[in-house]
Amino acid sequence: MNDVNPALVQLFRPSVQPFLVSYFKYDPREEIAKLHTPVLVIQGETDIQTNPDDADALIGANRSARKKLIAGMNHVLKEAGADQQSQMRTYTDPTLPLAEGLVEEIVRFVEGIR
Repeated sequence: MNDVNPALVQLFRPSVQPFLVSYFKYDPREEIAKLHTPVLVIQGETDIQTNPDDADALIGANRSARKKLIAGMNHVLKEAGADQQSQMRTYTDPTLPLAEGLVEEIVRFVEGIR
């Protein structure tokens, strides 16, 4: 592991590598296409790990899926700007609240399928 960036060692440590390897064999589009249940795809507008095109690919694979973009929400479901400092704070500060509107959107979706 000497040639791995120290910042990545925690994320890709040997103990999680088997999980990551097993996960990479799945194509999310193929998996979502198999679903015959209501699906909600939530995408944050400031997500630095995925983008609206990724959400659109999921929607395209399952036409009955519903998409919701949450303004100012990042990958860890918290409000963040597009700048690195704002993003990193949400990854390390568990006291930050979930993005505004996220919980309400999930509740609306769940109530709609009952």
